[in-house]
Amino acid sequence: MILLIKPNPNNIFIGIYPGYLYLEPSILRVCHSQSTISLSSKWANSLQVNRMVTVETVSIVFTGLSISLAAFYYISTLRNAQRTQELTLESRQTQIFMQIFQQMNTEESNRTWAETMNLECNDYDEFLRKYDSSVNSDSYGKRSHIWWSYNAIGVLLEEGLINPDIVFRLMGPLAVMQWQKWSDIIGEFRKQENIPDALAGFEYLSKEMKKILDEKEHPEPAYGQPFEQRPELRT
Repeated sequence: MILLIKPNPNNIFIGIYPGYLYLEPSILRVCHSQSTISLSSKWANSLQVNRMVTVETVSIVFTGLSISLAAFYYISTLRNAQRTQELTLESRQTQIFMQIFQQMNTEESNRTWAETMNLECNDYDEFLRKYDSSVNSDSYGKRSHIWWSYNAIGVLLEEGLINPDIVFRLMGPLAVMQWQKWSDIIGEFRKQENIPDALAGFEYLSKEMKKILDEKEHPEPAYGQPFEQRPELRT
């Protein structure tokens, strides 16, 4: 289709081949044979102004949409980048915890855990006489391995770097049992050595695991308790 535009003194002539559009003063006429429409020049001028306004409005709308889409894309990109960083951090945190857990879950470490639980003393003085590092370095090394591993996990847990439910499922009750056995000795050690925060992570870990035990209504851990005194294990 070809569009022809020719102005004249009294009207505006617009030809659309094969039909024609005539804009003449004060007349509106449609001819089917030549597709002829006549309008007054006043309305033609108004039509031209409206066309200019419409083009400007559309331009503004498209500009606004472009800005909105760009902002949406930018925000989405930032959120995706943040989520990726969070997933990477969570993966690293889990990896750190699993490295500690693997060190504690070897045959030798399990044996050390049991030996530490089987140590006997009635008070802090007896503990020093029998197990102090100056008289029994082997015992000191074994219990330090267990206690400070639990301490490290407790610090990570307190800082919100690892999931408490995962910790509980892998080692929660074991940590509770160790703390229950040695909490008095560790408390006295803090007083004697004037280190009030010694093994605070270990204590925090035990308390948090005990909360989960209570929430899940698990029976109290009872390492070494005779079978006949543990009705929850009898069928």
